[in-house]
Amino acid sequence: MLRARVISALVLIPILICTIWFAPYWLYAALFGAVILLGVYEFYKVVRSIGVHPYVTVGLIITALFVFYAYFSSHPSLTTFPNILPSLGAVVALTGYFAYYLHRFTKRPGAITVAKWLWTVAGVIYVGWLGSHFIALRGVGGVDGWDVGRRWIIIALFATFAADTFAYMIGRLWGRHKMAPRISPGKTWEGAAGGFAGGLGATVLLAYILSISVTWQLILLGCLIPVFAILGDLTESKFKRSTGVKDAGSIIPGHGGILDRLDSILFVVVVVYYYVLFNGL
Repeated sequence: MLRARVISALVLIPILICTIWFAPYWLYAALFGAVILLGVYEFYKVVRSIGVHPYVTVGLIITALFVFYAYFSSHPSLTTFPNILPSLGAVVALTGYFAYYLHRFTKRPGAITVAKWLWTVAGVIYVGWLGSHFIALRGVGGVDGWDVGRRWIIIALFATFAADTFAYMIGRLWGRHKMAPRISPGKTWEGAAGGFAGGLGATVLLAYILSISVTWQLILLGCLIPVFAILGDLTESKFKRSTGVKDAGSIIPGHGGILDRLDSILFVVVVVYYYVLFNGL
């Protein structure tokens, strides 16, 4: 297992860095959009394990719309914020609308249940809407100002990776006090402290390497990243524990599925996106 994890990381991390740093914005959006769609599909596959069958096609369509919206609405100013946030409210109405007509046109037996509708919306919001911020963050500065967005994507991703790694290492070595034993028995407060230090340190180091001024706003962001990484990890753990599923998929050897790798970063990328816009970083 460990060998597979290491090999996967050695292969995927260079590809990830090259995609973020060198790929044109449209290609980056297409690749990350595909990853987000796979994540939504895995989410619905996990939900099926508890006997609920969400409207997968509907969820994927709405998610694709979020990806397209995030791509085409990229703008270097704060006008992006009022454009993308209200779209969250449209998810509920659109999902219900499409679910109803999909049911009518396919003439499937059984009524549209609240559970199906809620889980469909949950997948769209949790993976689709949150995940679309990967594209929105990369577009900060506009399509022509791609140097801005790519730096923040690097910080969001690798500061989160650092937080996860330090939390795991410190937790294994010195972890004694359980953080949330009913949700994730392996997580400890000592590990969380290590993750906080690792995430903050990585944020400052990456900012220095990427020629971003180390201001108090950046340090505060460095504090927020590991906190939301932990919250994201706990959210995913709660979801999988409630469904009795260990891994959401097996597409990445040694790491599980796409959703298993997105757990910590989904909340972080949203926080970084709006924090950067609000503070003009």
